[in-house]
Amino acid sequence: MFGVSELEKRWLEQRKTAPVRVYVAWVPMLGGEERHVAEATRLATDSRASHYWDGANTLGEAFRSVLGLSGPAWDVYLLFGPDQKWDADAPPKPVFWMHQLHGVTQAPTLDASAFVRAADRLVRETTGEQLRPIRPGR
Repeated sequence: MFGVSELEKRWLEQRKTAPVRVYVAWVPMLGGEERHVAEATRLATDSRASHYWDGANTLGEAFRSVLGLSGPAWDVYLLFGPDQKWDADAPPKPVFWMHQLHGVTQAPTLDASAFVRAADRLVRETTGEQLRPIRPGR
C-alpha cells in the first residue's frame, strides 16, 4: 500500500490537471480481503482514481505472462498510452512499469520519483502537455 500512497502524493496531488485515469485493483495478497478495500481506498482519493476489488486476482493472472512473471502480478505500477486497448486474448503490455516484488528483474523496483518522471514523459509525448508540480504557496 506504500506504493499507492507515494504515487498519490508525488504525482496525482502535484499534477491536478494531468489528463490521466488511474485504476487501482486491490487483490487478496498478504491477507488482503474485500472488507479492507474501503479503508485502502483512502490511500488514493484523487477523483481520477477508480478502485476495484479483484478477489480472484484475475488481473494478476492476466498480467503474469505479459510482464514475464513466474507468479501473478500484484504490487505492480503500470503506465499505458491513451490508445492501448485490452483485446480478447491478453491485456496490453505497459509502456513502463515498476514493482515491489521480491526477485523480479524484468522491471525496476518502485521508485516514486522515477515513476513520476516516466508518467510525466508519457503525458508529454501523447498530449504535448508539459506538467509541472504544484508549488506550495502558489
